[in-house]
Amino acid sequence: MPARESKIWHHLLVSLLCLVLLSEQPARSLPLTELPANDPLAVAPSLASQQLDSLTTRIADKELELLRLNTYFRIESTERGRLKPWRVFLWNLAGAGASNAGIITVAAERWRTWERPRTASRHTLKAGPMMLLIGHSILVGGLLLEATLDTIKDHQIRKKGFDPKTSKKRALALRDEIDRLMREREELLDRSPDLSDSDRELATQESKVLRDVRDVALIEYSQFYARAVGRRWSRNASYLNGLAAASTGGYLGALGGLIAVCARRPSVAGPAGIGFILSGSHIAAAPVVGRVTAKLGAKRARGQISKELGVLSATSAEKFDSDREELKRASSALPASTFSPGLTARLAVYDSQDSIFAAQAAMNAGEKKKADRAFLERLFWNSAIGGTKIAWGTLLSYAGFRYYNYPRRFSKSIAQGSTCFVVGTGFFILDTLQAHTRSERDVYAMGLQQALPHQKLQARLSKLDELDAMLKRSQ
Repeated sequence: MPARESKIWHHLLVSLLCLVLLSEQPARSLPLTELPANDPLAVAPSLASQQLDSLTTRIADKELELLRLNTYFRIESTERGRLKPWRVFLWNLAGAGASNAGIITVAAERWRTWERPRTASRHTLKAGPMMLLIGHSILVGGLLLEATLDTIKDHQIRKKGFDPKTSKKRALALRDEIDRLMREREELLDRSPDLSDSDRELATQESKVLRDVRDVALIEYSQFYARAVGRRWSRNASYLNGLAAASTGGYLGALGGLIAVCARRPSVAGPAGIGFILSGSHIAAAPVVGRVTAKLGAKRARGQISKELGVLSATSAEKFDSDREELKRASSALPASTFSPGLTARLAVYDSQDSIFAAQAAMNAGEKKKADRAFLERLFWNSAIGGTKIAWGTLLSYAGFRYYNYPRRFSKSIAQGSTCFVVGTGFFILDTLQAHTRSERDVYAMGLQQALPHQKLQARLSKLDELDAMLKRSQ
């Protein structure tokens, strides 16, 4: 019995000794997947990858939302109703036709009777200025109608939230949301030290792509914003210039000529001529006025929006292309089995965004080329119309101020001046017909090819919706 008890005590002592030795060993390091859940600084690799993928997809989705805002804003700042070109055509043709009839009447009667002014028909002499007055009044009414309709449309666009002021607030809010998510993503990367080198390299490269898309989208918005403001400035300045041209020609020029005939006061033809000179000057200057005010408005808007958007890389589009290719190379080095559905979808989205940006750049270049060509064409036609009207006003004014007491010289000077403007009103009619015919022909041909601006923008919207659905399916 004593021997058996001694063996038991021996085993107890050995067990106690083993426990003591084990307690003095350092604690075994747990893998990151076994770290306590309440550790705020550590994230398990599998959890980190999931959170990173989710955050990245959210950022990409917000950037798609910014691109959709850009597209809607561009559509609303570009779209015009199909009826407007026809309305402008009709009142231009009516105004030009009435003015042409009036000035032909003046020229014909003055040439017929310039050697015997007293034989001139007073009814005919009155009819000429009256037709000129009607023609200019039609133009004034048309301009006021279009200005009113454009003001109503501006109000409707403002209610939709796509006017420059409201859309800018939305763009800035989206920028701030994207930046917040980007900061969260960077913090998550910093809190995940045990991510594999390949995953970290891929995440870092994708950060560059996300930043590039953000910058390109914001630069695109700033371009659309400046364009919208410039177009509005140009439109309003053109309305004011057109009203000035029609009003001075109608209510100083034509009305003055009518008073000179009715009151038998040839000297009133002097101020009437000044009215036609002013009107012709406004017509000739119209293309320059529209272009200069558009550039001034766009320049001012660019200065304002650049301050609010912050620093954006001028080479973002080129940088996006190179960073996107680098991301594709980095991802191709990994086994396809390691790809998350989110990464696969985002790579497709980035490729599509590159195509969208390239298509928009081509569209912008085409629009600029077309605008330059239209400007040169307007310079020719407006110079021809406005120049002959200035000649008519000059000779009429000269007759009123110089020859009001010399009936034959007075009549001959008016005959010469009115002949000049017969050519001018003929140019006006020809320009109205050719411009509208070419415009409708181009709209028809481009419409068949789905190449009209609003068609291209609608196609872009559809593509963005497809990309958004793709991202949502990958989550």
